[in-house]
Amino acid sequence: SRCQPLHLRPLPIETVRAALEQVWDAPPDTAQTLAQLSGGRIGWAIRALQNPAELDRRHDTLALLDAILRGSRRERFALVEKLSLDKTSLLTLLDVWQGFWRDTLLLANGSRAPIPNADQAGEIAALAEQIGPDAAQKALDATRRTMTYLGQNVNTRLALEVLVLDYQ
Repeated sequence: SRCQPLHLRPLPIETVRAALEQVWDAPPDTAQTLAQLSGGRIGWAIRALQNPAELDRRHDTLALLDAILRGSRRERFALVEKLSLDKTSLLTLLDVWQGFWRDTLLLANGSRAPIPNADQAGEIAALAEQIGPDAAQKALDATRRTMTYLGQNVNTRLALEVLVLDYQ
C-alpha cells in the first residue's frame, strides 16, 4: 500500500494568534486569549471568535467539573445522570476536562511552561498543590479512558460514574 500516516500536531500559539489577527481581524488581546485557550487548534479558536457562546460553554464545562470535584458522591451521581442524557456533547466536555487535568499535571510536577487554561491558572495551581502529581495523572488517565470507552459500545452513565469516582 502507498498509504502513509500523517501525524498532525497542534499549531504554535503564536501562529494561531497571528492568523486570528491577520486573517480574521480579531483584536490583539482577543486573539492572544483565544490562541492560548485553543491549545493550537485553529478551528476551535475561529469558532470561539465567531461565536462567543463557545467560551461560555467552556466556562460552564469547567464549572461543572468544579462542582463534581467539590460534590459528595450523591451530588456527583446526580450530575452524571444529567450528563449522560446529552451524549452528543460529552466528548467535547471531556476534551475540555482532559486539558484541565493536563494543565494540573504540569503544574503538579513543577512545570513553568505556559498552560492553555491560563484563565484558570490560580484554580489549577491550587488543585495541583492539593492533590499532587499522582492524583493528577490518575484523573487525566481516567478522563482519556472514558473518552475511549464512549467511542465504543458502553453504557454512558456507567462510564461517567466510574470517571467521577476516579476523580476522588
